[in-house]
Amino acid sequence: MNLKNDGTIALIVGKGNSGKGTQNQKLRDRYDYGYFSSGDILREVAKGDTGIGRIVKGYMEKGMNVPDEHVNPAALQFLQGGARHKLLDGYSRNIEQAKFLLENFGKDRIVIVNLLCSDQLCIDRASNRRQCKFCKETQVENTSGTCVFCRTEEALVIRPDDAIIRDRLITYRRETVPMIEYFREQGVTIFDIDVEAGTEATAPIIAEFLKPYFG
Repeated sequence: MNLKNDGTIALIVGKGNSGKGTQNQKLRDRYDYGYFSSGDILREVAKGDTGIGRIVKGYMEKGMNVPDEHVNPAALQFLQGGARHKLLDGYSRNIEQAKFLLENFGKDRIVIVNLLCSDQLCIDRASNRRQCKFCKETQVENTSGTCVFCRTEEALVIRPDDAIIRDRLITYRRETVPMIEYFREQGVTIFDIDVEAGTEATAPIIAEFLKPYFG
């Protein structure tokens, strides 16, 4: 089943702290699209008085990861509405989710921005990261304590320690790398970009790549 909406679905993928959220902030200044992280998708769906909404809400209230069998329908429900073009961060996370996305939208509507960087860069960046306890948005080098997104005061906490970051790097290699290669094998357009030079240097290049899709 390929849904009729003809907008582009762009996935931004990379290691934790590779700069996915920061790149999105730069792209928002140039293009009109819907941005959703996997957490955004699930929180939005959980608000709805639907069967899948109640199931997702139950997992989230218990602080449990939502299984793929529920994440996929939740993502589908969310992607069917809203903005024509969308940028996704955190979905798909594995090959099964990738298959589901392709089955429902087709490879010609999907493009992937693959951020490449060293493990050490991700670890170094983590020391400058703060996350809002309320809206969950991440910000760099914000020491004021006030979230720049939801404006809540005394809301920022330090992101996870090195051990957790290293665990996420292992998960990236175990799940995300095979997923990217699966997309590549299926003929999905993938833009690989080294982001070691930083956001200011690489954001314009990513924006130019997305111009035919979002412009």
